[in-house]
Amino acid sequence: MHLNPAQPARSPGTLLQPVHAHASASRDDFASSLGRARAQELPKEERAQLAAAQLVSAALVQPVFKQMRESTQATGPFAPGRGEKMFRQLLDTATADRLVTSGRWGLVDAVARRMLGNETPPNNGPTNGAAA
Repeated sequence: MHLNPAQPARSPGTLLQPVHAHASASRDDFASSLGRARAQELPKEERAQLAAAQLVSAALVQPVFKQMRESTQATGPFAPGRGEKMFRQLLDTATADRLVTSGRWGLVDAVARRMLGNETPPNNGPTNGAAA
């Protein structure tokens, strides 16, 4: 079916050629990006911080979100629809991940220090609000 009179009609075989060429270029771009990412490994402190954030998100924040959603008594127009029921876990996961990485969580910092084998907190200034 030819919809645009300004463009000449193509045979079915010619439609696949640009897509195949694009897929090949996309694969090459992905492979080069992956190679660059492996070459620029994160320092172990940052890896520990990210792993700790993922752990706190999965073990603490996501279960709290799940419990909150299950405990609501919404009815009628405020009850969750099919789409919300289907994708709520994805939303909870994304929200929890964003929450634990958006600021300083003492628990995330403590878990990261334990992963690194460092038990003492870093000296980031006074923690009780008193001037040094």
